[in-house]
Amino acid sequence: MEDLEDIASHFYEDFEKRAHNFREFYRKLKNYLQTDILEDRELSEEFADILRRVLMRLEEVDHGIDQKARK
Repeated sequence: MEDLEDIASHFYEDFEKRAHNFREFYRKLKNYLQTDILEDRELSEEFADILRRVLMRLEEVDHGIDQKARK
């Protein structure tokens, strides 16, 4: 349970500094899933495929945030 609390604190710490900091939240989440889960752990092919699809979606969200920020 403490591990989960530490992870949640890591992802949400930027919201304490600046409200609605979704860009940094998504980037941290994407990085965590990519490096700490997908690359560092032995996963079933089915679960790895799910993670890859989640990462693709996070990439789309990140690009959407960047486009809105430019307007």
